[in-house]
Amino acid sequence: MRIGLVLVICGGTPLGFAHSGATGIVKQRMDQFTQSKDNLKAIKAHIAAENYQEIQRLASEIKDWAESMPDYFPVGSDQKPSEASPQIWVDFAGFKRAADAHAAAAGDLVIAASHEDKTAVIAATAATAASCKSCHKRYKLD
Repeated sequence: MRIGLVLVICGGTPLGFAHSGATGIVKQRMDQFTQSKDNLKAIKAHIAAENYQEIQRLASEIKDWAESMPDYFPVGSDQKPSEASPQIWVDFAGFKRAADAHAAAAGDLVIAASHEDKTAVIAATAATAASCKSCHKRYKLD
């Protein structure tokens, strides 16, 4: 299924390696990204079970994180083990637009789940995961 592939792409580095040595705001944002990735994986399982209430809850968490995401990238928070690209601070307005697009996609997922529309939930989940990939392509180091 397309959603599974998109979720794998959005996944990133294993937690144990990526978070090694991270502290402060860098660790907080890494933890938030991990939680968001885990939420997307859980949403996939809830789609199969048609558990729309849980999809709404998990998508709301993703939306909340996306809305606050730019606050977790103050200037100077790009030291290792951060995987943030310097492009974030060169084009912070673009980074904020990417975070806003992610929040909007997750908001659409909340709405689709509230209507218990499986087709719309699948499409909105794919769009939410695609917004991860799009942002990572531009604003995350390889």
